[in-house]
Amino acid sequence: MAEINEFMNTDAPSGKQLSLGIDNEGRLYVNGERVITEQKIRLEWWINVAMVLGALGAFAQGVVAICSLYK
Repeated sequence: MAEINEFMNTDAPSGKQLSLGIDNEGRLYVNGERVITEQKIRLEWWINVAMVLGALGAFAQGVVAICSLYK
């Protein structure tokens, strides 16, 4: 069994205890149970296009800001 490094431990108002931890391999644990995070996320094509356009827009804003500093 992996050594779990607990980084959060709290009591809910309902009396339940919540404990979050991570092991040396970077896997997440809730109340000592491993959270399955190995499933791939598939995004729609239009979300990918929107992310690329957003990144290009942010880059363009950065270029404009740098150019305005040197005027």
